Amino acid sequence: MYGSRAKNGAIVITTKSGAGKKGLGVEITSHNTFDVPYYLWEIQDQYGQGYGGVKPASQQDAANHGQNHWGAPFDGSQVIQLDGVERPYSYVKDQVLDDFYRTGSTSSNNISFSGGGDNGSFRLGITNLRNNGIIPHSGMERNNISLGLTQKAAKNLTISANVDYITENVNNRYVNRGTQGSAGGTILFVNTNMPTSALAPGYNDDLSEKVLGTDLNATNPYFVINRMSNKTKKDRFITGVTTRWDVLPWLFIQGRAGQDYYTFKGDNIIPDGTGFRANGQIDQRVMNFWERNFEGLIGINKDLNEDFDLAVNLGGNLMSQHRYTTSISGLGFVVPQLHVVNNTSIRNTSTQNYDKKINSVFGTMELSFRNYLYLNLTGRNDWFSTLNPSSNNFFYPSAGVSFVLSDAVDLPRAISFSKFRVAYASVGGDTDPYGLNLTYGLLNYNYNGRPLGTINQQTVPNNLLQPLNVDEFEAGLDIRILDNRLGLDFAVYNKLTTNDIAVESISTTSGYSGVSVNVGSIRNRGVEFLLTGKPVITDNFEWDITGNIAYNKSKVLKISDTSNELILATTTKAFIKHIEGMEYSQIVGRTILRDDEGRDIIDGSGLPIVPSSVVPFGTGVHRWTGGLINNFRYKSFNLNVLVDGKFGRKKSSYTNESFTWHRS
Repeated sequence: MYGSRAKNGAIVITTKSGAGKKGLGVEITSHNTFDVPYYLWEIQDQYGQGYGGVKPASQQDAANHGQNHWGAPFDGSQVIQLDGVERPYSYVKDQVLDDFYRTGSTSSNNISFSGGGDNGSFRLGITNLRNNGIIPHSGMERNNISLGLTQKAAKNLTISANVDYITENVNNRYVNRGTQGSAGGTILFVNTNMPTSALAPGYNDDLSEKVLGTDLNATNPYFVINRMSNKTKKDRFITGVTTRWDVLPWLFIQGRAGQDYYTFKGDNIIPDGTGFRANGQIDQRVMNFWERNFEGLIGINKDLNEDFDLAVNLGGNLMSQHRYTTSISGLGFVVPQLHVVNNTSIRNTSTQNYDKKINSVFGTMELSFRNYLYLNLTGRNDWFSTLNPSSNNFFYPSAGVSFVLSDAVDLPRAISFSKFRVAYASVGGDTDPYGLNLTYGLLNYNYNGRPLGTINQQTVPNNLLQPLNVDEFEAGLDIRILDNRLGLDFAVYNKLTTNDIAVESISTTSGYSGVSVNVGSIRNRGVEFLLTGKPVITDNFEWDITGNIAYNKSKVLKISDTSNELILATTTKAFIKHIEGMEYSQIVGRTILRDDEGRDIIDGSGLPIVPSSVVPFGTGVHRWTGGLINNFRYKSFNLNVLVDGKFGRKKSSYTNESFTWHRS
């Protein structure tokens, strides 16, 4: 029903309405959470700044080793630091982290009004969300106004409409790019004997950065939060209207139109005086996006006889997406500390256009026998604008059978409900547009007054791409006992993905970063458990428990006829690969050579031997996921407590590697 965009599953959100309510209803809710920084890393606290077991002997010496912790053992003596001030040679890192980070908070408050009558209903909701991040001067505010209306325009004609307006302002999102302009990155690597007073406020009297030694790419974290800025603003409108005409008691015609439209503006300012960008830089990005859907549906819901009921839907959908982005980058501020684009000496502008369409026809059928045995069939065909016209359409069916045992036979009184289900489903998918052929553009500069052209893509185009295909078989059991106070939903599945579309990394000397390819086949098998319970039920108090756990094991069955590996991502220390016969997304890298007893093999110089060849360490995808929800209701008050987690994967930590390099 949901098409190719639900190939990895779908989250279905059912919004509240005022249906069934007469008069005016008012509902007020408030949710508040707090985030406390928790440091998982282990930082050695025995040796301080320096190199070769020696403390810094001068300001320049301290500046040269601003992030190296290969000095002498801490002894509390006065040692000159990179700012020219002598301070105790003592470990103060824990206090520095506590001074820098703060307790974050998120508060969401909602008020809604709803009402209705015999011919219609409405619901108006207003929500405000405020977030303060754990890094100072970072946060977000989001406001949402939603309105839903349903009205009978005639005896058999119903019109429903909804409008949502969401505005979002974000200040200083966390920048994750090592230590360059990243407060959270640099604060970890600043030497552990430099106190907060040596870092804050991060800038000098002329507003230039108070640099942390000779490595100008290690931006002072206080300079990041006090002088650098990145801000985004997003305004979003989601609208939809549905008209349903009940032609006969068992026949209806329905039309639906909807649009998701938003504008996005982002500003990023690196002020003049920044260590790694002395003259400063400003980047601005403006994006306009819309998605439109038009859908028509004819439905039949008829009792064939006393035993059989039939429901059939036939429809079609037209989906189109458009995105237009303008990016401006200004380099070098002319007037100091005036951070606007028109005050830069060099300005580059680029634009990007994105258009995509999917046309679909679909049908569903449900045949039920005595309301306990059900047969469900679906079929859908999509035509993708992003693929070659000779192979851009895909038909995918599904079939399912469910049997409600508790309605078919008399079970012991303790069993309230029991249902068995089995289903098969297939779904297709496409990729982003403009990946079939080379596309060209103009550079931001010219030569002798003539514009220069370029190839737009960073990925080698492939006009032979096929639609990906996902086939899945699932069987499950849903059982509830003791008047529905205890329930178990169990499912097993087998999913096979063929012709998955991925980008294979290639050497950048080719002029490209990767090539789009169809990956042979990947299998996922797993089990899912959902346990529900109501331990306590009284007139004024209820306690509900919901726990779930899932296990998934993947295997790459085939890459292609010519290769058994596929590189998905590369870094300086590790790779992400699909390898035939192994779980997908293997983390691959170099490791220390060990003997049969697992001991490191050391060379003649006393260093461990690290072969140049790489080995897989394991999948980077969690095998186990789970969660536990406790909901407590006392009269009109609700308290919800959630604990969830993911387990069973490998991780390559650049943070830990950097710690080892700087302060082992």
